[in-house]
Amino acid sequence: METFADLLGRTRATRFVGRAVEQELFRDVVSGDTPSRLLWLHGPGGVGKTSLLEAFERIARDAGRRWFRVDLRSVDPQPDAFLGELSLRGWPQPAASASVVAVDTFEMAGSLDVWLREEWLPALSAESVVVVAGRRAPGDAWLGDEGWRTMIREIRLRNFTPAEAHDYLAVNGIPLQHRKPAAELTHGHPLALSLLTELLIHQPAGELKHLADAPDLVASLVQRLLESIPDEQHLSTLRLCAHAWMTTEDLLRETLEVPDAHAAMQWLRGLSVIDEGPYGLFPHDLARDVIDADFRWRDPAGYATLHRQVQRASVRRARGLTGADQQRAIMHVVYAHRRSSATSSYWDYSQLGAVYADRLRPPDAERLLAMTERHQGGAQAALVEHWLTRQPDGFRVIRAGGPDPVGFAAVIRLDLAEESDRELDPAVDAAWRAVERRRPLRPGDHLTMIRFLVDADRNQAPSRTLNLGPVLTIQLLLADPAIAWDLLTWIDTGQMDPLMEFIDYGKFPEAGYSVGDVTYAIFGRDFRGGHLTEWLAMLADRELGEPVPPSTGRREVLALSFTEFADSVRQGLRDLVRQDRLAVNPLCRSRLVRDLDDDRDPPGRLAELIRRAVADLAEDPRETRLARALDRTYLRPAVTQEAAAEVLGLPFSTYRRHLTRGVERVVEKLWSLEVGAEPATTNAQKVSRKRSGE
Repeated sequence: METFADLLGRTRATRFVGRAVEQELFRDVVSGDTPSRLLWLHGPGGVGKTSLLEAFERIARDAGRRWFRVDLRSVDPQPDAFLGELSLRGWPQPAASASVVAVDTFEMAGSLDVWLREEWLPALSAESVVVVAGRRAPGDAWLGDEGWRTMIREIRLRNFTPAEAHDYLAVNGIPLQHRKPAAELTHGHPLALSLLTELLIHQPAGELKHLADAPDLVASLVQRLLESIPDEQHLSTLRLCAHAWMTTEDLLRETLEVPDAHAAMQWLRGLSVIDEGPYGLFPHDLARDVIDADFRWRDPAGYATLHRQVQRASVRRARGLTGADQQRAIMHVVYAHRRSSATSSYWDYSQLGAVYADRLRPPDAERLLAMTERHQGGAQAALVEHWLTRQPDGFRVIRAGGPDPVGFAAVIRLDLAEESDRELDPAVDAAWRAVERRRPLRPGDHLTMIRFLVDADRNQAPSRTLNLGPVLTIQLLLADPAIAWDLLTWIDTGQMDPLMEFIDYGKFPEAGYSVGDVTYAIFGRDFRGGHLTEWLAMLADRELGEPVPPSTGRREVLALSFTEFADSVRQGLRDLVRQDRLAVNPLCRSRLVRDLDDDRDPPGRLAELIRRAVADLAEDPRETRLARALDRTYLRPAVTQEAAAEVLGLPFSTYRRHLTRGVERVVEKLWSLEVGAEPATTNAQKVSRKRSGE
């Protein structure tokens, strides 16, 4: 008589897809064609271990083997309980020589692990086959033994391939047009595919763009993935790992302040959903998506806090690094954009970190010219050749490990361009006109432009090279605080406009230009109106989905001319002991004061900067007399300037000369900090002296 078990088995067999390699390996083991006698099957929860064991059972029975399966979730980790469970399933005494024993959920073995390895398994017939299934790979106690290492065949069970995922969806009746988005959304994870199959009956796949759109599916997956997390601290560690691009000990220390970052990393390493790369730990794709989506849904405020902490920690770390190490730190910031609909279609996050930006080397020039001509024409290639001669240090060659370039970008300092450059390159002329029309440069300001960006295969479409575009921009802004305007030029198809709007780079409609048959657009941002820290904070708000109007609500950073700046310094000296008056000084809204991570107490910062400038003068024997005049006039002011001169023992005319020169030197020192350049130019000094009225 046919039973329900027979019906279930037949249905499961007809709906089972994939795992052809694993099944063939099991057939070899059962037939004795391999020395392996113990298959160790491991992978994260929901990846299909139990379904594969059912397929193994069918293969074993077809081969005439008796099949015994013990699930350690339902067995106390004691030898008697294990043997009792086997006995209930008809285990003979002594053990049958043609048997196959499957021990499922082996991560629950506990102390039973030692007994199984040292006593029970060695007593089995040499013709027996054992299958262990669990979340973890065999540990050192197994692989450290020469005998067991020879007998164990390890199988790491991964998600379905795209073809297997499509087969699964087809077998379950999902229409063709829904299979590709469903496979992409679940990354081929079998349990996720199963749950999504049920969901698709009620909700078309086209409406599901993120796992967050399917909270019930996420809840089921999270329960599988997180059921063994011991406490809140470990959960926070896993959430960080899911959110960050790569997790390292220093990131754990800085963002979560864990008491033992090394122990936390070791715990992460032991999880079945975690992989290890050359730059840190990271979860499997589905695990990352599910854990991150669940955290964002359950605790939006906590999620936003973690998001900003990772960004700030990455920027702080990047400030202390250079080259490829700095690029990798900045990739954490770029990776944070992956949830934004405005950026996700532009950057290929699966290729993040696959390439790096290198300096220009002698053999590169010919290859850069060839890829430019192939994608953007000979006229554009001629301009690349021009700038290779004029500013070769601005070229960043993108490499994928080998010597040949896979793309390149060129950052040009337009403030160093000459009139002949403007006449030759229409992009330079258009950019200069646009900047002059909006907000001209001040002395010491720098004007940069990503003048060229070409991927060898995809030109300016999403690619490994395009991935590095934002990395290079942030790297440039970190290295050069004197950048006032930063510009980008792209082929003008309109496709880049939403991305540029998201990152707050405005389009210059009047600055479009053509090279050959290709039309280009120019986008730019004035960083004097919001320094790097503020810009990244704004992007973090947008990444979190917060509505951010064109004006972010933060007080705009003033870009003062040198004359306005010098006048404000003089006023700051006069108001140095009056915090209420310093609070309204324009310098409190300048980059000098606000271009720092900590934006508290601008009047106090301004006073500190002025006092520090005077103290620097006092340390120079040639300028000590200037510092003394400033001290008795502004820092510890006498009742009148005449009284100050008397205290210093100087004729009034000498005192005035020292004071005037001292004010000029303070202006010069602070201006060099404002523009991030060397002390003010000779012309600026002349303006300072001319306007000095003290």
